[in-house]
Amino acid sequence: MGIFSKKKEEKPVDNTPARQKMIMENLTDPDKAVGYADSLLKGIPLCLGFGELDIDEANKIIAFLSGVVYAVDGVAKKLNDNAFLFARKEEFLDGSLNEFLNNFK
Repeated sequence: MGIFSKKKEEKPVDNTPARQKMIMENLTDPDKAVGYADSLLKGIPLCLGFGELDIDEANKIIAFLSGVVYAVDGVAKKLNDNAFLFARKEEFLDGSLNEFLNNFK
């Protein structure tokens, strides 16, 4: 044990299926993107629709959230022309998001 050893932080285990924690919204306000990034960092998957936004605004938000997903080792899946799923890879482990994707098709 060194002089500068860190205490291990114990994180509470959340056994709620990822699909039940998922945020599903149609975006109308581009200023909410940062709040969605915080949700991704907390392990909450996002299913977001971009149909009501200007194309430039939608592309900026998709690029921003894709960067966040990349930083947390996650994935961004295109569901259709106007909707995307953003989640960390950890949230796919319980199978509920894969089930959601299969049912969405």
